[in-house]
Amino acid sequence: MIPPESNRDSDRLKDIAFSLRSLVADQPDDPELAQEALDFLALVAGLKPVFVAGRGSGVDGGWQAAIGAMATAAGFVVRQGPFWDATPWQINARNIRVPDWYRNHCRTELSGHQAIYVCRRGPDADDIDRINAAEGKLTIAEEARLLGYPDCCVAAHYDRALRYHRATLSMLRRHAGGDESRMLKLLEGHANMAPATEEEIDDLGRRLRHPTGAVRELEPVRGARGTPIVRRRRFRRAIWTLPGKRNSCPC
Repeated sequence: MIPPESNRDSDRLKDIAFSLRSLVADQPDDPELAQEALDFLALVAGLKPVFVAGRGSGVDGGWQAAIGAMATAAGFVVRQGPFWDATPWQINARNIRVPDWYRNHCRTELSGHQAIYVCRRGPDADDIDRINAAEGKLTIAEEARLLGYPDCCVAAHYDRALRYHRATLSMLRRHAGGDESRMLKLLEGHANMAPATEEEIDDLGRRLRHPTGAVRELEPVRGARGTPIVRRRRFRRAIWTLPGKRNSCPC
């Protein structure tokens, strides 16, 4: 059920929507910013518990600083912390086994990155602090609940990630003749490898063919005469990543 919307809430949504459009317009070639802008509006509208900035491939520190300042001014809790990672390294449906040295390498690569997490005051802020203190480790169910995504979409994301890792290990194994010390050196050296087996090609193809329905421009949130539509009921239709929308998710 969507909570009642006051005029004050509607005005705040409109103000933030205008500010976000200006920020996105400054970097028109980055579709990641359009998605993050919609995600932030979803947080403001009460449609998701936590907003994350800085996980997109093209997102830089300037965007994080701007969105963090906007969130703070709007009265939200803003935390900086490690990238969250719910990859089921040890137990997963595909029974993909990943050696410790490979997992450690991936964690080291992630450790050099930071994101900002925004939420309202209360239990969600406590959850953010707990997960950040655990170096970003959490479960798939926790990530889905906190970020407001369907469980199946988050699980599908990590399944694609595991298949990518399986393909990478397979290529490393082939190039290194199965010698794990040589495999690690190739991995650390970012060796240029191409898939050769059907499984490798399919695994990497799945990674590349992830759903793109989440990437939207801010234009769908505008009315016929160009005025912003940020009322909750209408804005809700502009985003597919909503809790409970199992029948409309693209995973």
